[in-house]
Amino acid sequence: MNHMAPITIDQLPVNIAQYRVSDDGDFIVLDLNAMALRTEKVSKEASLGHKVIEVFPGIKEMGLLDVFKRVYRSGQTEILELAYYDDDRISGWRKNTVSRLGDKTIMAVYEDVGVLKELERQVDRSISESRALKDESEAKALDLQKAQKLAKIGSWKYKIVEDKLIWSDETYRIFQIDKRTHPIKRLDDFFKNVDPIYIEVVTREYDRHLNQNMPYEITHELRLDDGTSKWIKERCETIYDEHLVPIESNGILQDITQQKSLEDELLKEKKLLEDAQDLAHLGSWEWDIKDDSLFWSDEVYKIFGETVGAFELTADRFFSYVVEEDIPLVREAVEYSLQSREEYKVIHRVLRSDGSVRHVRETGRPYYNDQDEPVWMIGSVLDITDMHNTRLELERKQEELQKTFDVNPNIIIITDGKDIIQANDKFLLFTGFDTLKDFQKEYRCICDLFENSFGHIRSQMDGKDWVSYVIEHDQQVHTALIRRDGYEHVFSIHADNYVSDGDYRNIVVLEDITKIEQAAYRDFLTSLYNRKKITSLLMDLYQFFGRYKRVFAVIMVDIDDFKTINDSFGHHTGDHVLQEMAKVFDAIVREADAVGRWGGEEFLIACPETSMVGACKLAEDIRKAIEKHDFGHIGKKTVSLGVNCVEQGMSVEELIQGADEALYDAKKRGKNCVACYSKGDDIIDSDSNGEHL
Repeated sequence: MNHMAPITIDQLPVNIAQYRVSDDGDFIVLDLNAMALRTEKVSKEASLGHKVIEVFPGIKEMGLLDVFKRVYRSGQTEILELAYYDDDRISGWRKNTVSRLGDKTIMAVYEDVGVLKELERQVDRSISESRALKDESEAKALDLQKAQKLAKIGSWKYKIVEDKLIWSDETYRIFQIDKRTHPIKRLDDFFKNVDPIYIEVVTREYDRHLNQNMPYEITHELRLDDGTSKWIKERCETIYDEHLVPIESNGILQDITQQKSLEDELLKEKKLLEDAQDLAHLGSWEWDIKDDSLFWSDEVYKIFGETVGAFELTADRFFSYVVEEDIPLVREAVEYSLQSREEYKVIHRVLRSDGSVRHVRETGRPYYNDQDEPVWMIGSVLDITDMHNTRLELERKQEELQKTFDVNPNIIIITDGKDIIQANDKFLLFTGFDTLKDFQKEYRCICDLFENSFGHIRSQMDGKDWVSYVIEHDQQVHTALIRRDGYEHVFSIHADNYVSDGDYRNIVVLEDITKIEQAAYRDFLTSLYNRKKITSLLMDLYQFFGRYKRVFAVIMVDIDDFKTINDSFGHHTGDHVLQEMAKVFDAIVREADAVGRWGGEEFLIACPETSMVGACKLAEDIRKAIEKHDFGHIGKKTVSLGVNCVEQGMSVEELIQGADEALYDAKKRGKNCVACYSKGDDIIDSDSNGEHL
């Protein structure tokens, strides 16, 4: 048996805790080694003899308490890989290896991932103190062997003069060597298991340690017989004789394969995070409030235009980069967050050393200690300069578009299908309102101003709203009639739709074509529709009749004895009579009806949605109104009227011809009467009260 200096569990650079099971099944803290006390920030007085759930309240949620119970029942060692522990005192990721030591005793050896430097210091301390600890009991030595096995920490001794190497059992296990068949006796036996690329490095560092009395600590890779590899961390101290000749080295080595793998993964994740931050221009920061020490990620340095680690970071140093006008805003946000415990968000400017300015969106969240004092704050900084500049450019372009929008001589509106969202200045000027909101207090839509006049767009067309109808029938010419300030305005309508931020929008242009309409479709003398326009309207009505079976009628009107007026009083008086007739028509006919000058002293009235009975009644009303009208110095005048209503199989020409035949019959009957067309031999007089209609 090799006589090695016994090492206590307090010397081991791992966290070791022992628990016993009480009669009522609770786990009681039996012992914590020195490293565990430091890791858990507790004292032995506050922990030993207490229930584990009282000392470590987060152990149940972590899942470790269930592991204790299983190990105690089965006696089988169990590893709890990377579980997160958290309570009001401490928090962190832990790896626990739990074993049963005796009838009522279990032991947990665990690592606090992320505190590797602390492990290294503990290992150094255990090596330097190992030679002085030779009086520990055999029971402690047994516990140590178990702890070494659980923690994967082996020890070795090398007698330099004799070239004799002695390994502990755990060292053999780490190297996966059977000491009975392949005992390690010399230093060369050790080097046979070291990866060839590390032999020179290990040899150089060990020689340097012996010759210069420098600390020996090295991490290197082992190449095992089965072709696999392991990573170990090795430390040692050497004893010298009175002539300063090295005579014996004592060391420990730890299997850190899992830690190395985890570190590699963490490094990869860190690199990925840094790359992501670089791509997104998003940096992170941490602020130790009590120490006033600030940590910036590399991306924050980049955003602020500085070299990583070039100076000491403090809160004042950070504020030295904030544009002076923005400092009160940022300070107020931070102070409010500390008081309210809420996350803060603020946008401010950063003035770089080179004089350039960046726009950033900053967030921060505070954390507090047991005394309810803010001690820590973490946050992020996002460079939004490009977004800010893009927004300014969009605003500039929007302003230019709005100017173009407003100077357009046509009325332009944008709707969401129900309400007007935006309108240009021409719209406000025409409607007489100062703002769109003022208009919407009285009207919902500009279509509320449309006259219900045949041949023009109305608010509802074929069961659809007027905008949808115009868009669907974009090959047709659409006009709307609006009366403002005693005048009729005719607008041509063009519409289209588009998508804005996922919402459908309609843009509508109303061009005032009143003068064009007057010139192209109005009779110059009477301002009634001319023959071309009234014929076009009749064709539209005929199409509606063919599609929807909506009947309509026409009334042909002729001024009685008009030639005598021109002969007796002149054409000027004749023109005056024609104009007066137009006024009577305008006063009597319905809004939906259309009146046109057919030629000379003849007029034609188109009556949508009107039967023969209704048209004859309207014709009689017109006859009476004209009979009563005062035409000035020429006295009273009368008209004769012929009525016809469309029927299936009848053409427009036949419809007009029928009305004309009825008019001729009215003339034959003595004038100043209404005659209604019938397919029979007789033309029906309106005095029959429609009993043949």
